[in-house]
Amino acid sequence: MSSISQQVEKITPHRALELLNTSAGNRSIRRSMVLRFAEDMENGKWVVNGEPVIISNTGRLIEGHHRMHACIRAATAFETVTIYGIPDSAFPTLNTGGSRSPGDVFNILRVPNPNKVTSLITKSLHYHHSIGKTSINAWNLPYTLTKQKLLEVYRTDPDGYDAATSRVYTLYNEIPQIVPSIAGGMHYLFTTVNAKMAEDFMQRFISGANMSETHPAMALRRAWAKRGTSKRRSGAEEMMVITCHAWNAFRNGREVRILRHNAEHPVPDYR
Repeated sequence: MSSISQQVEKITPHRALELLNTSAGNRSIRRSMVLRFAEDMENGKWVVNGEPVIISNTGRLIEGHHRMHACIRAATAFETVTIYGIPDSAFPTLNTGGSRSPGDVFNILRVPNPNKVTSLITKSLHYHHSIGKTSINAWNLPYTLTKQKLLEVYRTDPDGYDAATSRVYTLYNEIPQIVPSIAGGMHYLFTTVNAKMAEDFMQRFISGANMSETHPAMALRRAWAKRGTSKRRSGAEEMMVITCHAWNAFRNGREVRILRHNAEHPVPDYR
């Protein structure tokens, strides 16, 4: 049995290149993962979490390829636990377990409704950073949406995110056609503009009572109901924009009968 040792080591870009040159191969390098790791290294947010870089008993790098590529891209050193002396034959057994989802991380930290709140935060961020663009997607974010970043965002307003998550599931019980993360994400954004009006709008949306057919909340109820029965189901992006149109009409005291989304138009701001 070979001698196995471990240490916390500072890996420089030069050392990372040396280690990559020892490797006999690895799974395909995922650019998104490299960019995410490099961003953390550049911004001083890299955390020594106990996941080791592994060097085999023949001096080969067998675990840590993405971290090495990120180190080179970031042109900065990072610290990591490094284990030396693992047999080359152990390589096929690495990375066979399941990774933690953002919801798993939130659950471990005892955040209420962990999977629901992470989905809600994701949708609200995608919309907020897509305003003025012609589509809503992750590429519009100014940062990589890692589990750590989701947690950082949540901690800026835990009460607000928890309240929006709880509120939207009251809505879901009344209108089962809705997608909670979409409606909840948009509701959270509206509360940042005017919390009292956002609650009023949500109450009307939930109840559907004592409103004219041209009230924006009623028009939004019809849009969601139509989505549940139409052969051409509206996508998440379309429903987010439609929800924003309804909110803006409500804020401005405008009546509306039909809510539409034109994909060629920029994503509207929630005012």
